[in-house]
Parts: sequence; C-alpha cells; structure tokens
Amino acid sequence: MDDLRRKKGIETKKRIRIATTTILAREGMSGLSAKKIADEAGISKSNLFHHFRSLDDILIDLFESITSETAHALSNFEFETLEEFFHMLGELTLQLSVEKEETFIAMFHYFNFALTNSDYKVRIDKLKQHLINIFSDYIRSIEPISHAALTNIAESIVITLDAFGMHYSLDRNKEKFLHQWHIQSDFYCHYLRNT
Repeated sequence: MDDLRRKKGIETKKRIRIATTTILAREGMSGLSAKKIADEAGISKSNLFHHFRSLDDILIDLFESITSETAHALSNFEFETLEEFFHMLGELTLQLSVEKEETFIAMFHYFNFALTNSDYKVRIDKLKQHLINIFSDYIRSIEPISHAALTNIAESIVITLDAFGMHYSLDRNKEKFLHQWHIQSDFYCHYLRNT
C-alpha cells in the first residue's frame, strides 16, 4: 500500500511540474497561481498543497529537477576527450531545446523574473553553481586542468549554453547552432589546455 501511495505521489508531483512549466511558458511568472496549476494538473488545490507548501516550493522543485535531468542526461555518456564532451554537450543542449521547448521558455521567464527579485536570483545562482560543479567534474575526469581555469570555463559553459539555447529557440537553425558551438568548444579546449 505504501509503495502505491508513494508512486501516486511521485506521479502527482510530476504532473504539477508539467503544469507549472506549461503555465510559465504560456503566461510567464505573472500568470502563475495555485489554482491554475491545480486545474492544469487535474488535481485539487488542497492536493497541490499536500505535495508542496507554496508556489515557491513548486518552482524550487521544478528547476532543481531540470538541473538533475541535465546531469542525468550527461551521465549516460562516457567521454575520452574534451572535444567529445563539448560535442555531446552541444548536441544535448540542442536536443533538450527541441524536445523540452516549453521548459526552455519557462526557464527564460523565471530568469527574467529573477532580474528584479533577489530571492529568485539567489536560487538561479545556486542552480548555476550546481551546473558549474557538474561540468567541472566531467572536465576534470577527462584531463587534469587547473582549478582556476576549470572554474572560469565551467561558468562560461553554463552562461553560453543558456544564450545558445535561447537563440536556437528563436531562429531554429540547427546547423548555425552547432557551428557556433563548435567554435566555442574549440576555444574552450584551447583555453583549458594552455592555461
């Protein structure tokens, strides 16, 4: 019985994340409300608050799950060279921006809101730091790199991929995206090996 209840809880949380993403992508942060999320997820508002204490908790969970998805997607690959790592990172970003377009749009609304809300800015900084650590660990596992160079490049990767993903979402030019990412990747490899 507990397994069934736990499974239903996990499924309900997933529906809440999907509903939140849909509303964020469609209406932005100003369109977000507990009632809209509950309606979109097909649950009652009280059920929503059974799983999450507040809208903020939903957003924290949502963006932590997005970060975890990215880390999990990368963990499916083994890289022998920096070039392989950067190539796969570009392909993965492109794939996620196509398959999870709504998620990318929701993230940009969230980022935009964070420009004027210090609490949300702190959350984005924490998620960014988490991705920096993930990318640093992958790069370090491929080649020995100085800590300073690694930190600089890992942060640059996060910032660049956000921008590339946004621009890809706007113009949908896969070849242009991959070409620009290849140029950027070559720079990263050169920098990491020569610093």
